[in-house]
Amino acid sequence: MAEITLKPTPCLGGVDLRIGAIHIQERDDLALICVAIPQEGEAAVADALLSTWDLPMPAPQRVSTAGERSALWGAPDQVLLLAPRVPERESEVAAALDGKGYVTDQTHAWVILEVSGPGVQAAFERLVPLDLDPDMFPAGAAARTALEHMAAIALRLEAERFLLLSASSSARSFLHALTTTLSWRAELSPDG
Repeated sequence: MAEITLKPTPCLGGVDLRIGAIHIQERDDLALICVAIPQEGEAAVADALLSTWDLPMPAPQRVSTAGERSALWGAPDQVLLLAPRVPERESEVAAALDGKGYVTDQTHAWVILEVSGPGVQAAFERLVPLDLDPDMFPAGAAARTALEHMAAIALRLEAERFLLLSASSSARSFLHALTTTLSWRAELSPDG
């Protein structure tokens, strides 16, 4: 019988490209873990996050960060954890929460793109229906939104650096929408 070995591959093949001054990179090195919070269990989950990783419970539309880990508010009674990707990440989070929350690995269900560079906010104004003014959406802000017809999550890491997340099932369409808008912006802008 033939030996078949399956090898995991990034959703978009590890895309890493530049359009003008803007850099798009698939972040296949990050794990995304969902923690569903049981009824009246927010304090217990918040205590576990803080005591285990020094990670404060994020407020709605905010990201809390400690070292290489981030937590973002996903929905009422839901927190999404971003951390470096390792095979045992889900079991590590489940053990740390010790039954205080319901843990599921969402890593393969999402594509994560880091988009950075001068003018990225201006390019996003045409694509993302959020007020991205730094006073309204500063570094550490996160929001569920839409990118064209696709559901997405936008996180601002720094002034000109974002993470964009969307369903892996529409990853190619997501990348196409993003590159089309950024190409249009690069053509119109003298600074790229």
